[in-house]
Amino acid sequence: MKENVDSVAPSADLRSAPQISEWLASQVAKTLKIERSAVDIDARFERYSLDSLLLVVMMEELEKWLGTPVDPTSPFDHPTIRALAEHLAQQKRGSSLDDGSSTGY
Repeated sequence: MKENVDSVAPSADLRSAPQISEWLASQVAKTLKIERSAVDIDARFERYSLDSLLLVVMMEELEKWLGTPVDPTSPFDHPTIRALAEHLAQQKRGSSLDDGSSTGY
């Protein structure tokens, strides 16, 4: 049975940049009522006329899906689906490696 990507929190192996990209692209398509195939992950969010309110709501949903905090301003600092997904995946990897035992060397 195939699980719905909208409602299922991913396990650690699903938090890769491609998985986050797919989730974001699907959400953009759903929001704009267009086919997923029409969403270019390298296009700037502004291309899709997503206003700041829609992006903040999308970041809240992404936060729920990932099960980790997402800065609501992230789409402004990382203005494409691919850039944002890579940033979030890298951030997740960094937080999983940072167990507080770093010596700073």
